[in-house]
Amino acid sequence: MRKSVLAVIVLGALAQHTASLSQVVDLKTQPASPAATPAPPKPMTTCEALARDWRNAEIDLARNDVEGTLDNSAPRATMRAIQDNNALQLAAITLGLMHDHKCPLPKRAPSKVTYMLPALECRTEQLKGNYKAVQCDTSNWKALGQ
Repeated sequence: MRKSVLAVIVLGALAQHTASLSQVVDLKTQPASPAATPAPPKPMTTCEALARDWRNAEIDLARNDVEGTLDNSAPRATMRAIQDNNALQLAAITLGLMHDHKCPLPKRAPSKVTYMLPALECRTEQLKGNYKAVQCDTSNWKALGQ
């Protein structure tokens, strides 16, 4: 009796699976809809790319500072200092390129404070174990005062 009940369950599941497969659309036979194709992204200008690099340097500074909060490891503190130095060097190169390309120049030095609040929100979520939190998507981060 157990075998017959098991056979009925398996056959029922197989019938449901077969029915669901018959509803699948064969993409090879269906023409692609022109409306479904997204437009290619507009390429960034040189000045937009350099402004993004400046922003990323400030985000790196904020993240490094927040990750160092409550951390008493000397090796990690040294690593963060090196990362900060690298971000500042990148910002200096970016500033020179912005000047060379006659882009609008930032009105202040790069600062860890500019993106400190979003960096804190992200780190808080990470400490809760949520490493894919929406708060960690830097494309949504707003600068202080915006």
